[in-house]
Amino acid sequence: PGPTESPAIEIPDQCLSILDGIRVVSSSSSSSKNFYGLDIGSGIASAGNFFFDSGSWVVLGTGVDIWGNSDSFHYMYMPTTGDITISMFVSSFTANHPWAKAGPMIRASLSPSSAHYSAFVLGSGSFTNQYRQCDGCTSVNDQTGVISLSSVWLRTKKTGNVLESFYKGISDAEWIPFGGTATIDYGESFYIGIAVTSHSSTTELASACGTSFETTSSLCSNAITESGCISSSLCQWGTITEKCYDSSKLPQEDASEIMPSIFSAGSTVETFNCADTDETEIYAIDGMTDSFT
Repeated sequence: PGPTESPAIEIPDQCLSILDGIRVVSSSSSSSKNFYGLDIGSGIASAGNFFFDSGSWVVLGTGVDIWGNSDSFHYMYMPTTGDITISMFVSSFTANHPWAKAGPMIRASLSPSSAHYSAFVLGSGSFTNQYRQCDGCTSVNDQTGVISLSSVWLRTKKTGNVLESFYKGISDAEWIPFGGTATIDYGESFYIGIAVTSHSSTTELASACGTSFETTSSLCSNAITESGCISSSLCQWGTITEKCYDSSKLPQEDASEIMPSIFSAGSTVETFNCADTDETEIYAIDGMTDSFT
């Protein structure tokens, strides 16, 4: 059966306060139009929902789990391309199961069995890094320890096909790496957003909320075309690798000076006699210029 109408639920006061602010702001704003909401997978007992404005967010969802070979959850998402970093502050997460999950997710597709890389706050109060490296593959749980924080910053970062996760407490100045580094081929485009699962087949929704959701995209992603790369003052096109890079990160093979060759595009080889002899000598004529001797 498909999703049913969401029942009335108890939302924690902290999330209610954020939700009230979003409703007030959203009445005169359309910033949430960039995001979409979708219940993914089977076993969705109650339809999920999301509210977003100016970085503040509330996501509600049921779902059996995000695990194994297939997932069941609510996803607040948007499509994107290139390298990207997602940073979000989780103010509160309320759920009845210790393995209920909420957090940033980078997902290859909207299929239940899709590859993904995520950092999750758990219903138990700790958090973890989980991922699936290919469509239909077995999920991996890479939890470095039980770290209990009532509110926490989470970050997932995609650089090329390499994925990393980080966290920091409210008083921490620096991001702390945790979980595992995974390699996932996302192709040219993929999805980013917030995933919530209640880890239950009941209609009771899990609720997560926060006051910050930020994405930082690379200005010089490998997905950018040559013309787009050249148009940016911060980017440089690699003539050998044929990819776009930050100017300070150009690979050695692209950074090495290439000696110009007379046998460049348009060059030809002709024979003619330059001396009062019967010997025919071979000279190169550069097609980019008139001639040379």
